[in-house]
Amino acid sequence: MVNTHKQTWLITGASSGLGKSLAIEALKQGHAVLGTTREIQNAQRTFPEFEKDGGTWIALDPGSADAYDRAVKISQEHDIDVVVNNAGYAFIGGVEDTR
Repeated sequence: MVNTHKQTWLITGASSGLGKSLAIEALKQGHAVLGTTREIQNAQRTFPEFEKDGGTWIALDPGSADAYDRAVKISQEHDIDVVVNNAGYAFIGGVEDTR
């Protein structure tokens, strides 16, 4: 059943994992989805159906110095109903090997 009340979702880290799964489901329900990713070209290659299904990629690296200003600009440009703050960074290795 498709939702008759269309909402705009902002999903950070939408190019893989949980963010990707949530984006797929929100799009299936008829919602607009703004998906953030660090690298749009990589996301387009690994998740090509996102844009085909109506999603919009937005470049946003939460670790960059201008991340806050970019997020504010995104919120001013779009009428966002739902925010899923999912972006993360994996640093994998043995404790003794990491610094």
